[in-house]
Amino acid sequence: MVFAAFCAAVASVLIAAHVFDLAFMEKIPQGVTDRWGDVHGNLPLLLLWLVIAWLSGGFAEEMFFRGYLVTRLRELFAHERAVSIAASVLAVVLAAAFFGYGHMYYQGLRGLVTASAIGVAFGTMFLVFKGNLWPVILVHAIVDTIAFIGTYTGAN
Repeated sequence: MVFAAFCAAVASVLIAAHVFDLAFMEKIPQGVTDRWGDVHGNLPLLLLWLVIAWLSGGFAEEMFFRGYLVTRLRELFAHERAVSIAASVLAVVLAAAFFGYGHMYYQGLRGLVTASAIGVAFGTMFLVFKGNLWPVILVHAIVDTIAFIGTYTGAN
């Protein structure tokens, strides 16, 4: 279910970029692939980055952006201790915007838009699973793993 939400978020961004002819979404910003060093064909470096990705991306980002931020923002926007749908939506969208912004510095506007959409999907799944972060952590880590293996093998 979390992976389906991730795929729907990414597909929505790609479709919107095509429909609205958003040129900035068509190419990967310069320097993104160089950020990971020379992972292509370098198994020890791949394994190092996978450990970092699982700990920082999969675990730490989800603990902060979904586990902490969504929860605290929901409480902030709750009305008289009752968490409304509006409070939940606002919390998920704001946390997702911060998540996207955190990816902008090295992925550009494309990264902001894509990561924000993924943040909405992950935040929604966090709420659907009633605060259980593990499904979201695992999907985030697996997606990062797939991306790193693609870089390692030279797949685009």
